[in-house]
Amino acid sequence: MADLEQMREDPVAILRRYQAWRRGDDPRSMREAGLDAIAVGVAIDQVLAALAPSGSRPGYRFALYAGSEKLGLCNEPEQPVALFADEAMALAHGRRLYGQFAEVRMAIGNE
Repeated sequence: MADLEQMREDPVAILRRYQAWRRGDDPRSMREAGLDAIAVGVAIDQVLAALAPSGSRPGYRFALYAGSEKLGLCNEPEQPVALFADEAMALAHGRRLYGQFAEVRMAIGNE
C-alpha cells in the first residue's frame, strides 16, 4: 500500500524507479523496490495532468473525506483530505487509506 512518504515523493522519481524495475534493471520484487501500484498510478496521473494543455486539464471535482464524522471524531464539519479529477480514483485511494469510512463527495462549487 502506498504510504504517505511515497505520496509526497516526486512523481518523476517514482516513475523512474518503476521503469528500472519494469525493464529488469532492478531485480527485486516491486515491493522490495519500494514501489506500490497505487503510488505508480497516482504518479502517472500527476505527470499526465502536468503535460496536458491547460484548457484540457480536468477540474478537481471530487473531494475525499476520511470519515472522521462517521466515527464522531470531529466537532466541526470535516475538511477534505484530497481533491481528485476522477471519482473512481478518489474512492479507490480513499478505500486503501481509510477503509469503509472513506467518502467521496462533489467538491464545493462543482455541484
